[in-house]
Amino acid sequence: MNKANAVRVNKLMKLKFLQASIPDRKQLVIKAIIMSNGLLYQAATLLGLSRSDIHQYVKEFDLWTVIADQSESQVDIAEQKLFELIDCDKPDRDLLKFYLRCKAKSRGYSESPLVSIDNRQVTFQFENLEQPEEKIQLIDVEPTEPETDPEI
Repeated sequence: MNKANAVRVNKLMKLKFLQASIPDRKQLVIKAIIMSNGLLYQAATLLGLSRSDIHQYVKEFDLWTVIADQSESQVDIAEQKLFELIDCDKPDRDLLKFYLRCKAKSRGYSESPLVSIDNRQVTFQFENLEQPEEKIQLIDVEPTEPETDPEI
């Protein structure tokens, strides 16, 4: 479809949308959100609306949960595809690391440091797949009094 035809289709869709009753408009917005997998720009395009227009309708009809549900569905689909890639004869090591970093933080699979302060000693613990027990300890530092300006 060329650009001129796309513009005509968008105008027709907008006209159809604006001529619909309020309950029908709500249903059209819901259908467009579902068809666009929760992406509002695409939903707006399907209805011949601008992005700001569809945001108004989402707010007016309180459709945030519909968007959230569609986003969750897309995450489920992506997760299933990830499982399919992991569940093969030779899974990609980076995929396994990614999955464990995201889903198994409670089991120590993380690349961000865990910081603990005990008796004025700061300990950084870096947990990752290569070296899960690596610890770095800093020297004990005495607290100092803040400097004061004698002129104040």
